[in-house]
Amino acid sequence: MQYTIDDLISFYGGKYGKVASKFIAEEIKKPWDNLQNMEILGFGYTCPLLDYICEDNLPPKEPRRIINYNFPDTNSPGKNIQKYNPFGKNITIIGEPENLPFIENSFDRILLCHALEEAANPQKMLRELWRVLRPEGKIIFIVPNRRGLMARMDNTPFGQGRPYSKTQFSEFLKDSMFEINIAKRIFFLPPVNSLANDKAAKICEQIGQTLLPHLGGLLFFEATKRIAIEPDRTALNKNQKTEIATASYFSKHKSKPHKN
Repeated sequence: MQYTIDDLISFYGGKYGKVASKFIAEEIKKPWDNLQNMEILGFGYTCPLLDYICEDNLPPKEPRRIINYNFPDTNSPGKNIQKYNPFGKNITIIGEPENLPFIENSFDRILLCHALEEAANPQKMLRELWRVLRPEGKIIFIVPNRRGLMARMDNTPFGQGRPYSKTQFSEFLKDSMFEINIAKRIFFLPPVNSLANDKAAKICEQIGQTLLPHLGGLLFFEATKRIAIEPDRTALNKNQKTEIATASYFSKHKSKPHKN
């Protein structure tokens, strides 16, 4: 079952969704502590996270612009948009996830959530995000962890679509010319409304990270767009020819088929 925009709004308006969005936003704020004058793309469904992130970036220290990019929702025609307009100069766009209407190098930061799980062609989606991100720009991915509880239960949007393992997602990003800065599993709070509060989330996080780190509900990755990727030094030492992946290399090669 694919979650609709109404399902997402309902989830994040509920008790568990509010705790989850606040927790995830606090993780985002750690590497993204200053967004002043930046161009930001929220890709997928990110409004609840953007609300928390922008609390620390209010005028006159706000981002230059935030674009909220939603996908068409064929299950709910006419209800496939949630506007995000905290500073009066941001826009919301509906468009295809694999054909973005932006020129190259448009954004300093991209935040992705509820996007890759349902993508027909995840590799092509990553290529488009790489294209519109500025060189050395940062992108954060929030995706369900294949081994976590949230991927095994269908009462949250993270229990829908395609989950990823940490190793699988790391290779996925490296193949797409992103250099990984942060790769971790987060959010161990079971998806049960009766347990949903900030204190319980912190306690579950401490216990989970210590005893069962592989069971975190979500994968949290931050990566940097690189124009050239360093070659394999081992191969070079053996006098083997190693092609350095560059932007032109990346754009000319076909997407690899994605394995579930």
